[in-house]
Amino acid sequence: MEDNRKAGNKKEEQGVEDNKDDRDMEDNNVYRYTEADSQDCPKKSYRLIFLILVCMFAAIPLSVRLNSCGMLSDSGTLRFIFGVYAALLMFLAWYIYKKDRIYWITSYSYQDACNMSREERNKIGFKMWKGFGLCYGGYLLYLLFGSILGTPMGLDAGVFIGTVIISCISC
Repeated sequence: MEDNRKAGNKKEEQGVEDNKDDRDMEDNNVYRYTEADSQDCPKKSYRLIFLILVCMFAAIPLSVRLNSCGMLSDSGTLRFIFGVYAALLMFLAWYIYKKDRIYWITSYSYQDACNMSREERNKIGFKMWKGFGLCYGGYLLYLLFGSILGTPMGLDAGVFIGTVIISCISC
């Protein structure tokens, strides 16, 4: 009888250890993040976004300075600012695509991005780059023709705002 209890206790102990191993494996599968994957996942950094924000803020005083020097008209100042913003947003979308920084998009956390394969991140980044590139590239063409045709500043601002909305919806 004692032998049966000892055998039962050993089985229970082994069962507990086996369950523990299963739980460890389940916990590891939750994140699928291993040492090998860490090389595939980009290092978390927000320096470029900060630099782009600085450039966006610097575009305003620069355009005012160019206006005061007589190099830009009033409507040219607004077109310059919107053109810089469109170019920087296109560059940001390209960089997100090229460097797999999809965690900069609010829909994805850094851990979610690391759990994705490189192909999944590229697919998401390409969709964003394509949407932003088409919208802002079209807007830059509009600015070129708007400068030649002398479109009003209100129309330039409205088209820029519409472009921002369309590019965000398309992604």
